[in-house]
Amino acid sequence: MKYLRQFLLMVQFLTRIPVTARLDVDEKDFGEGLAFAPLVGFIIGLILYAIYMGASFFLPLPAVSVVIVVSYILLSGGLHFDGLGDTFDGVFSGRPKQRVMEIMKDSRCGTNALLAIICVVLMDIAFIYTLLTNGAPEIIVLFPVTGRLACLVGAGAFNYARDDGLGKSFVNHCGAKHIAAGLITLMVVHFIFGGFGYIFLGAAGAIAGYLLNLFFSKKISGVTGDILGACCELNQMFYLMFAVFILKF
Repeated sequence: MKYLRQFLLMVQFLTRIPVTARLDVDEKDFGEGLAFAPLVGFIIGLILYAIYMGASFFLPLPAVSVVIVVSYILLSGGLHFDGLGDTFDGVFSGRPKQRVMEIMKDSRCGTNALLAIICVVLMDIAFIYTLLTNGAPEIIVLFPVTGRLACLVGAGAFNYARDDGLGKSFVNHCGAKHIAAGLITLMVVHFIFGGFGYIFLGAAGAIAGYLLNLFFSKKISGVTGDILGACCELNQMFYLMFAVFILKF
């Protein structure tokens, strides 16, 4: 019952999938529940694949690629794009650490945020289109899994940079065993959809997720909810890029 509650909590928090169950949860459930984040990504991926199958009957592949990315944004509610924008506004402002933290909490969207979001969306569309034209639609299922693993790795392997905030519940109650559970989900899904060859792609995504969190955590001596979201979106983009590279060579 505990694990089902935590799984449903992650579906409610990380997606706009209508799960209306009233859950009696506490801070611990948020952190421990992140172990299910890759599984939630898998559900998102399956829905995106179904959308791809339907849209491909009526639309050319460039339009299908746009539909997939737009559908992804709608399914996730743009949650992680908000973190991406806030992180880029703060980290790349060139200000001292304390000012960076203040900028990241500001709800206004700056130039760095706008450029980061536009670039990531455009690159996602371009990479997905390339993968579809090269006969690798299974990546549609896999990239949301890999993105959410980056959130899990960041929360479980790094300290929280603020004294308070929503992300604190995730970071304080997530650890190595939760990362291990997420990694197992990642590898199993990759094996099912692509065999042993795709396990290396999944491993590359896991390593990239760690390195992204490491890069941003060094800027402010830890991670925040915004950084976890940014790493999710960036890890998905780099994962798609890795997949394109492997297909090409």
